[in-house]
Amino acid sequence: MGPGQAKGRGWWRRNLVGLIAIVPMMVAVLATNWNSLYWQVWKSEPRLALNTAPQAWVPFSGAEMRLVEFGPAGNLTGSGNRPVTLPKGVTAWKAVVEFKAPDQESVAGCEIRLEDSQGRLYGLGADEISGVRGQTFITCTKPSEQDSTDYRTTMVFVTPEGVKPVAVQIRWVPLYPRFVRLNVPQ
Repeated sequence: MGPGQAKGRGWWRRNLVGLIAIVPMMVAVLATNWNSLYWQVWKSEPRLALNTAPQAWVPFSGAEMRLVEFGPAGNLTGSGNRPVTLPKGVTAWKAVVEFKAPDQESVAGCEIRLEDSQGRLYGLGADEISGVRGQTFITCTKPSEQDSTDYRTTMVFVTPEGVKPVAVQIRWVPLYPRFVRLNVPQ
């Protein structure tokens, strides 16, 4: 810029009107879509638990289910009926869930988790127990070779020592925010 030339307006001055106008436009968009946004966020997580007492049936997703057995998993065996030794600081838990599911498609695609007293969740298939025998199948549908729609699923979970399990959760993403929470006996 030479002597006598005026300096041009800066970026902030050139865009001030647009910057001021963007605030009410954002408010208007959020206000008109708030209900839709709220429900999309609400339905994206499991928030509404169907709690049951131990051994009680709970109807959900066209089926009934209940926790029939829960406790420490002792005498875990692997291939060749050899005992599986867990690493130090780890506890294995066994859960048996019974299903009455005439419509197998209604229970397909479930997620099963163990919940502890602090709200932490533990999934199935931990490396420490990958070779354990006796886990029938880890899903909510019946084994293909079984004809009856009344069946049991045996699961083994692994947690750090000292964890206090409180429930087995069964979830289906399309049915969020509802999910099943099978309380363990205390």
